[in-house]
Amino acid sequence: MTQPLPSPARATLELAVASLGFAVMAILVKHAARTLGAGQIALVRFAFGAAFVWGHAFAWRQPLRFVRRDFLFLRAIFGGAAVILYFFALVHLPVGTATLLDYSSPVFVVWFSAIFLGEHVGASHVASLFVAGTGVVLVILGQGAALGGSQGWMLLGLVSAVCSGGAVTAIRAARRTDSARAIFGSFCVVGALCSLPLALADWQTPDAWGTVLLAGIGATSVAAQLLMTHAVSSVHPATAGILSQVTVVFAMVLGAVFDQQPMTWISGIGSLLTVGGAILANALAAPKR
Repeated sequence: MTQPLPSPARATLELAVASLGFAVMAILVKHAARTLGAGQIALVRFAFGAAFVWGHAFAWRQPLRFVRRDFLFLRAIFGGAAVILYFFALVHLPVGTATLLDYSSPVFVVWFSAIFLGEHVGASHVASLFVAGTGVVLVILGQGAALGGSQGWMLLGLVSAVCSGGAVTAIRAARRTDSARAIFGSFCVVGALCSLPLALADWQTPDAWGTVLLAGIGATSVAAQLLMTHAVSSVHPATAGILSQVTVVFAMVLGAVFDQQPMTWISGIGSLLTVGGAILANALAAPKR
C-alpha cells in the first residue's frame, strides 16, 4: 500500500530537523574522534545504516532489488569515499569548516550532471561555481590563519565534496531504475567494506562514553536520512537543496557552543559565499514542474 506523502509544511519541518540531525552527527563524530579513529567511526555509521535497511527488508518481507548495478556501485564508491574523507576532515578541522566544505557538493553535481548525464550548463551555473569557489578559497585562507595551518585537511574536506557530487550524480541516474532503499543499502554495505581496513588498522576499544557516542552517530545518521527520504518528495527540489545547507549553519553553531571553535571574518564571508553558491546551484539543478 502506498504511503501518503506529508504536507509541504510538514515536509519542510522534517527537512529542517534532518539538517539538525546531520549537524548533531558531525559534532558527535568530532567528540568521538578524540579517542577513536575516523575509519572506525565511519564503519559504525555504515553498519547502522546497513542493519536498518536489511532489517527492514527482512521484517516486511520486501527483498531489495538491484537493477543498475553499475550506477549503484559508483554511488556506493563515491558516497563511501565522501563520508570517510568528511570524517577525517572532522577529526582535524572545526565542525563548521569541515561541514561547509563537504556541503559545497551541489556545485560539483551541476558539472558532473553536465558531463555524464548530458544536462545543460548555462551562465547561471558558471556564476554559482564562481561564487561558491570564491567562498571556499576565502574559508581555506581565513581558517588556515585562525588554525595556524590545516589547509591540507581543508583540501581533503573539499575532495569529500567532489566525491559527494559524484555520488549524487550516480543517484540521479540510478533512481530511474532502482529504489531509494536499494541505493542506500548498497551504499552502506560498500561503505562499510571500504572503511573496514581503515578501522582495523587503528582499532580502539571504546569506553562507555565512546560507545554512547558511536550509538548516537549511528542513530542520528539513520534518523536524519529517514526524515530526509520521507520528506524530500513533498517539496520542490530547490527547496530541499536550500534546506540541506541549513546543516552548515547548525554545525557552525554547535561547534561554537560546544567547542568554541574559531572563525575569522574572512572565513565568515567565505562561508556566506559558499552557502549562497551551493543554494544557487541547487536551484538551477532543480527540474521545473
